[in-house]
Amino acid sequence: RCTFRPAKGAALSDRCLQLAGMTKQRLEIEVSERVSRKEVELQRSLTRQEWLREAQGVWRDAGMIKNEGVRKEFMRLTRKIGQPQLTAPKSLRHLFATCLQDANVDPLIRCELMGHSVGSRNGAAHGLGMTATYTHTRPETKRRQLDEALAIRPAVAIACAWAMGHTRSDTLH
Repeated sequence: RCTFRPAKGAALSDRCLQLAGMTKQRLEIEVSERVSRKEVELQRSLTRQEWLREAQGVWRDAGMIKNEGVRKEFMRLTRKIGQPQLTAPKSLRHLFATCLQDANVDPLIRCELMGHSVGSRNGAAHGLGMTATYTHTRPETKRRQLDEALAIRPAVAIACAWAMGHTRSDTLH
């Protein structure tokens, strides 16, 4: 269902108020009705551009929000919080996925938190493959995880201890 939130100071016609909260199907019927009325008024079929203008009027009257308006507001807010490099709301998904990885969140849990299907058989467009699209591994995360993985290996500890006790010149002779 659509929700209707008028712009500040906007005068609302009764017609606009009637569109508030309509289902998509009902809004499509409204488009058809407006197109029919316009064709009767003009006494001809509408061109594609005229039809689109009528459809846009219905969605506008129903309280549609334009994508560009959302993006501009997002950019204004990110500048305000000192993150001007974030230029699109989608960048928050990338940031969220990367934060989860930095915190060593299990990939399956990360997948669920991102809203991706876990047991997908549809390839990289779903599941872990999609989560990987949003995740950007930082070099420090790779280094930390490598250090943690190697730290539990006895052979690595022995090699490190040996290396600490020997200088480079000792190994060359």
